[in-house]
Amino acid sequence: MSVGDPSDSRKPIGDGYQSVVSPATDIATGTTKVTEQDPISQHYVTDTIPTGAVANATPYEALIDMDGWRGCEVQIEVTTAGVGDTFATLYFSSGEGALSGSAWLDSTTNGWDLIAGATLAVDHMVQSVSGHTPRGHKVKITTAGGNDDMEFDIHIKKWY
Repeated sequence: MSVGDPSDSRKPIGDGYQSVVSPATDIATGTTKVTEQDPISQHYVTDTIPTGAVANATPYEALIDMDGWRGCEVQIEVTTAGVGDTFATLYFSSGEGALSGSAWLDSTTNGWDLIAGATLAVDHMVQSVSGHTPRGHKVKITTAGGNDDMEFDIHIKKWY
């Protein structure tokens, strides 16, 4: 087998003029590529869910589809609150998928690391622990208090 034989998998990479090029060469311009082919900014996606007014004792639930993703961060940000309004947050996980209507398991205390905030009842951020990769997450926010006008932004960052 000779070099240049199409059946030789060891042959060097060449352009249309039989010149050997490196994998970093942009054949169209004849220059060396200097940009990353898989930029870090493409390793994750972000989304923000505004809740609107969350009525007292009526939980707001946000579903996060994790199929194909390895982990996520969730940030709960209070955007509007009246005097005396409070909230509590719980996290649930499902092995069947976020949109399947499956039974959700409470994973608040054993699937998440609290990154910011002292409790789940103030602005906070949580990150799924390594190895906790269900097919879906559910964030459940329950409000209480006097004014019935709490609003939130739920920021979600998923990565692979």
